[in-house]
Amino acid sequence: MRQEAHAGPGQQEVIRVGTYENQPKVYTTADGKVTGFFPALLEHIARLEGWQLEYRHGTWQECMDRLESGRIDVMMDVALSDERKEKYDFNDETVLISWAAVYTRPDVKVQSFSDLSGRRIALMKGSIYSAGKSSIRELLSQFNIIADYVEYSSYRDVLKAVAAGEADVGVVNNIFGTYFEKEYNVVRSPVQFNPSQLRFAFTKDAPSGKRLAPLLDKRLRALKQDQRSFYYKAIDAYLYGTLYAQGDRGQANWRTVLTPQERDWIQNHPEIRLGIDPEFYPFEFRGDKGEYRGIASDYVRLFSERLGLNFRVTENISRSDAVAGMQQGRIDMLPCMGFTKERSMLAVFPNRISGTKG
Repeated sequence: MRQEAHAGPGQQEVIRVGTYENQPKVYTTADGKVTGFFPALLEHIARLEGWQLEYRHGTWQECMDRLESGRIDVMMDVALSDERKEKYDFNDETVLISWAAVYTRPDVKVQSFSDLSGRRIALMKGSIYSAGKSSIRELLSQFNIIADYVEYSSYRDVLKAVAAGEADVGVVNNIFGTYFEKEYNVVRSPVQFNPSQLRFAFTKDAPSGKRLAPLLDKRLRALKQDQRSFYYKAIDAYLYGTLYAQGDRGQANWRTVLTPQERDWIQNHPEIRLGIDPEFYPFEFRGDKGEYRGIASDYVRLFSERLGLNFRVTENISRSDAVAGMQQGRIDMLPCMGFTKERSMLAVFPNRISGTKG
């Protein structure tokens, strides 16, 4: 039975929030405090809106079950999918992008999906990588690849199982993997899949979700448009600030992660000319006022701020014009271009920057 908390006159509205263990995005400290990127962001918005947050801790699956039955109002850090949209409501503004990273034992070599045949694969129960159209099960079945699957309650348990030899392979989100891979005797493989939009999820058709989602979206849009806002400070503090060398202002010194070749490329391109697809929803597109929007545009803004890059979106061209411009050297970079063997003859696809040959 659904129960919703409402604020009386002069009282703060109480929002019941599901939390689980997925450091650094959301986790519990030794003294019981809920913290991480998502709680910090939600608490910041709650202060602006006058909400009181009441955390309800559990495993990922427990939290999603509570959300479905209305025992919590909102769940943080939920990857959007068609299957989940049938069970839950979501806010419109993407908070982060995440994807699946495949880890192995040191003695197991995985270079492609075919190398997973016959392997014991550890998964977190209920994760988007465990079940659904874009899960590892579904992807392998499309290639008639048979594997054994073992489910665990957390990503920590997934990597522990791989390190202990209980599984050959483990699938976790890329942020968790990057943050904790050094704590376990595991190897990151080149296999990655299912980029997903992380958002806030609400009980389906619940009045609380209908009321909260637009308020969250309004605050998120404003925060993401201001590069000095709490949103970007939280990204540095929780997701990247402890991973890389610190700069003079205590923020991550992102240039330390670049290779010499990448630094040379940046130096030779004081203005980076972008060719975008104006109708590639939701990855990149033109907004109502002609502005560059979409998932890729968020990454472009982050790279611009973190690396001091000067991007200029080429105006009034189509996707085919942008590709032709790349071939002719009039376009330096396509922010959202899928890799194929044919396209690799046109452009380079390094880990961080995709630009014209040479």
